[in-house]
Amino acid sequence: MKKKNISFYVAIVLSVLLSIVVITILVLWTKEIKRNKDEIEFIESLETYIEKDGIVNLLSKANIKVDNIYNTEKGLEIFVNSNYDKIFSIDEEINKKIYNNNKNSVVYITCEKGSNFSQGSGVIINKTGYILTNKHVLLDNSDEIYVYLSNDESKPAKLIGSDNDTDIALLKIESDNLEPVVIENSLLNVGQKVLSITNPRGFERSLSCGVVSGLNRPIRDISKGIVMDLIQTDVFVSKGSSGGALFNSKGNLIGIVTSIESKSGKYEGSAFAIPSQIILNIVPQLIENGYVKRGWVDFNFIPLDFTLKNYLKLDINNGLVVNEVLKNGKAYKAGLKQGSIAVEYMSKNIFIGGDIITHVNKTIVNNFNDFYLALSNTKPNDIIDFTVYRNNEYKDLKIELIERPKTVGIK
Repeated sequence: MKKKNISFYVAIVLSVLLSIVVITILVLWTKEIKRNKDEIEFIESLETYIEKDGIVNLLSKANIKVDNIYNTEKGLEIFVNSNYDKIFSIDEEINKKIYNNNKNSVVYITCEKGSNFSQGSGVIINKTGYILTNKHVLLDNSDEIYVYLSNDESKPAKLIGSDNDTDIALLKIESDNLEPVVIENSLLNVGQKVLSITNPRGFERSLSCGVVSGLNRPIRDISKGIVMDLIQTDVFVSKGSSGGALFNSKGNLIGIVTSIESKSGKYEGSAFAIPSQIILNIVPQLIENGYVKRGWVDFNFIPLDFTLKNYLKLDINNGLVVNEVLKNGKAYKAGLKQGSIAVEYMSKNIFIGGDIITHVNKTIVNNFNDFYLALSNTKPNDIIDFTVYRNNEYKDLKIELIERPKTVGIK
């Protein structure tokens, strides 16, 4: 009986001990799960912060100066004093990586027509041989266009298409093992870092670093046309840089270098690039059509200047006087009225008494260039809002567009 009691108590003690062990294990396991969860959440938070603001800003939060962070032969090292053998800073490492990843994607372009010669840069955008450059790099009706790759190979290039409005041209070469850039379609911010790889003065694949200085800039290009919505930057640009690549700090293409703004004709601190959003919209049309289809109208007009305003005795200050409307055309069917009284004005016969266009898509139009730019991002068959002044009151019309003739250009 006594032995049975002892066995009973031993069993109880063992059960209690086992329960304690199990509970302890469960508690430790729960804590480990929570710790792992906390670590995962912490790592995810760090990754989100680094992706958004960069590792430099993260380290700055810890009061670690960027100038004290370097990559040495031992790897990443953080120094608290100046007694170290500096190799490359984080920023320099980023520059090196972007350059080495993209240098083979930038080409040198030459163009000849008779005794005339031009040179510039270009960017490989896919493995099938399409190369972007500026239209002004190429001579009209060129005899020969050659592309020089990073391996010193030269390839004859075919012009696939070009666009005056954006100063973009698309070439194609036949070659294996091409290394295209990655084109990023993202919004830019003034102040963000940019890097260019171009061929200034024929110095092939030169790297320059800078920042985005401004956005949506309109610039008159070398062919005297106006190119809209450009990126302004302070990267170095010289003759031969046109058509080169502009990258962000991830090493993705965000623009094609196109021009400078300078009274001397030399670089004075401001360069401009065509943003990737425009490139991605233009390239498919160049491949398909050889040009970009844009919307236009089937009527003609005369800008309302001060002299014409007084001649017509009008009480409005801006607009385009509708001269003639194509009968049974798109504008005609939309209700646009042409002039009905023929008069001689500035040695020309015009029709007066019709509509005066004051706004296109809510934008005031005073002259041909205003009208041209208001329709620059439209396509044939788009239906556009026009505001006209008729019989001393304003009237809204919706007019379907036709395809813009190739002979129409900004003045």
